[in-house]
Amino acid sequence: MSEVININGTKYTEEDFNQEQSYFIKQIRSLKAQIAGKKFELDQLQVAETAFTNAFMTSMKASEDAKKEEAEKKEDVEVNAEAK
Repeated sequence: MSEVININGTKYTEEDFNQEQSYFIKQIRSLKAQIAGKKFELDQLQVAETAFTNAFMTSMKASEDAKKEEAEKKEDVEVNAEAK
């Protein structure tokens, strides 16, 4: 059974179209499939971008925390040296 295509409230089957119209329908179907695929890929890319951004921010915070800790240790050493 042919697929029914509804255009402005009128139902058609492939047999109702001439060769040119059938070609256009095939192009439209192909483009809709490609658009759906690109949206799927875009979703993947956006999730990956978010994950990498979060990983980068976590890494930056860890680096900043390590620098603060190192500065505090250096400060403690200086205070202990002055106390002697």
